[in-house]
Amino acid sequence: MADDTPLMTSPEPGSRPETTQIAKSVLYISGLGILVVSIVTLGAAAWKGGNELDATARMVFNALLPLFGTWVGTVLAFYFSSKNFESANQSVERMVNLTVEQKLGKLTIDKEMLPADKVTVLRMPAGATDKDLLLKDLRSQLGGKITRLPIVDDKGAVKYILHQSGLYKFIADQALTKGVAQIDKLTLDDLVQDAELKNWIVNIAYAPAGVSVATAKAMMEQRPGCQDLVVTKSGDKSEPMVGWMTNVDIGRLSKA
Repeated sequence: MADDTPLMTSPEPGSRPETTQIAKSVLYISGLGILVVSIVTLGAAAWKGGNELDATARMVFNALLPLFGTWVGTVLAFYFSSKNFESANQSVERMVNLTVEQKLGKLTIDKEMLPADKVTVLRMPAGATDKDLLLKDLRSQLGGKITRLPIVDDKGAVKYILHQSGLYKFIADQALTKGVAQIDKLTLDDLVQDAELKNWIVNIAYAPAGVSVATAKAMMEQRPGCQDLVVTKSGDKSEPMVGWMTNVDIGRLSKA
């Protein structure tokens, strides 16, 4: 079993504990320094005797009191202004996040998605398998504005979403390990079976039409690395695609 005990980490430089310690140290050291200087100066004046003690006392008081006030004021101003800035920054951040979530909560995916009839897909013939689709044919479908290609079965249900970057990476890796001559023989099944790149095409979230964009965003975040959400009538992945949203769409709608 994995150890769920939270790790203890040391404070980052500039964090609140470190800033507090610096403020305290400056106050203590400056106060001690002023006290030592005052005692030494007054002691020397008392040793000389006469009017020296009275004059020196006035001089020490007039010189060190403003200095002490300046030190204390500077340190406290820095400390509390920094604290107020952090509090204000956190408040603004909470308001922005809340505003974004509220905004996404008012939007429904059926109004924001790309409808299925406007999506360029590759439909697998009835009875065809992943081994029947050559990657060179899939590669020819990508280019220009089309960088992702949903692959649907003969009923219109999305099985995979092929990403151009993932496909190119796989082909390049295979060319290095198996040779360029073997590239034309690669099939969709080869890509699906690849341990590293499999999730690039099968990591898909499915949602019913009518849910909010905030819900869709949360569903995608529950699947680490998920970049695509397919909309079906009831959210079942075996149903035909009604629409499609990507992480890019979610990001665009999330902007305040």
